[in-house]
Amino acid sequence: GRHRRQRGRPGPRLAGRSGYRDGLRLVLLPVAGTAQAPQTGAERVGFERTTSHAEMMEFLYDVQARSDCMLIENLTTTGEGRELPMVLLGGEAENVLSVGFGAGGASYSFTLYPDIQNIRTIEITSSVPRAAYTLTDANNGIVYTRRMVERALAQTGPEAPIPGVGNARPSARPAGEYVHEAMPGFLTYDPRFKIIADDARSYLRFTDQVYDVIATDCTDLRYKSNANLYDLEYFQLTRERISDRGLVVVWMPLAGLSDEAFRIVLRTFKAVFPEMTVWYFTNQPIHYCLFIGQKDGVQIT
Repeated sequence: GRHRRQRGRPGPRLAGRSGYRDGLRLVLLPVAGTAQAPQTGAERVGFERTTSHAEMMEFLYDVQARSDCMLIENLTTTGEGRELPMVLLGGEAENVLSVGFGAGGASYSFTLYPDIQNIRTIEITSSVPRAAYTLTDANNGIVYTRRMVERALAQTGPEAPIPGVGNARPSARPAGEYVHEAMPGFLTYDPRFKIIADDARSYLRFTDQVYDVIATDCTDLRYKSNANLYDLEYFQLTRERISDRGLVVVWMPLAGLSDEAFRIVLRTFKAVFPEMTVWYFTNQPIHYCLFIGQKDGVQIT
């Protein structure tokens, strides 16, 4: 979206409450006589869930209504760069790997390409995909526990979608299509999709599998284990496991890191992929950029 000052309006006033969310600073100006500043959906429930797109739009328009220096236009949903690797490869890839299931958005984005033969995700704990049913806005219901699928089949039948829970959307596919095992205890509608229950570094060290895309989608280095996926040895392991024209994609957070820490990771990635590129998307505020590396430099096809 575009955020700009209205002509003839004064600059931001420093009175009011300032909030920091993912590195984006918003000056929230309460309406006269009102002490309560606007809140996102996540803030209203004590961060027990993420903010939906509709709630974020409501929040931003509320901020705009309270301020004389903010204009919101053309803010839409986005793939947040998750389809960029396939765009750079011209849609031609056979084997892809996503490191970290997260909300499942990266895993789902690969299912949109019918020529991909194998879609793999490494996840160290089953509790992460177990929560996928709460994040169907991101993953379109790519995976559910076997128990949830069986319950939906018994209650609404194979032709109906799996019902959403809370604010989550129902599955995009009928319950009867969830017949393929993604990992023990989990079902998916796409036979190409599998979740590998393992430590990412260990898996990459010992596997013989070669991938056309390895995407590391762990976007917060402040978590202790995530930092292990941003060091020299890990980047070297990913380089060894990509095909000759394969890509390594790393989601690099812009929040929660000092400038020096960011530069260290940037230099480390560049040491492994000297002709790396950095990508940032301006169609909506996001808290990360993408590092992309290829053995012989990124070629746009």
